[in-house]
Amino acid sequence: GAVSYSITQMKSNSIIPFNCLWIADLAVDENCRRMGVAGKLMEAIKATAREEGIDRIQLNVNALNSGAILLYEKQGFVPEMIRMEYILDKEG
Repeated sequence: GAVSYSITQMKSNSIIPFNCLWIADLAVDENCRRMGVAGKLMEAIKATAREEGIDRIQLNVNALNSGAILLYEKQGFVPEMIRMEYILDKEG
């Protein structure tokens, strides 16, 4: 298919004080990019989230994926945090 995605809903609790929809994965086939497919999907996700009483939508995006960052910014997403990574040398 042209689009692949995975979504999880987190209900508010003592650690997370809001209802959150988490986009775990979103991908558009290379041949279908720049056609508005991802934007339409994001609009549908936001509409469904509003209907379900979700307070916010969150996701991770690779800092090097400028196309995805631009898409999310156009959709109104703003950076919330920076996740850092250290890759251990397998040699020791």
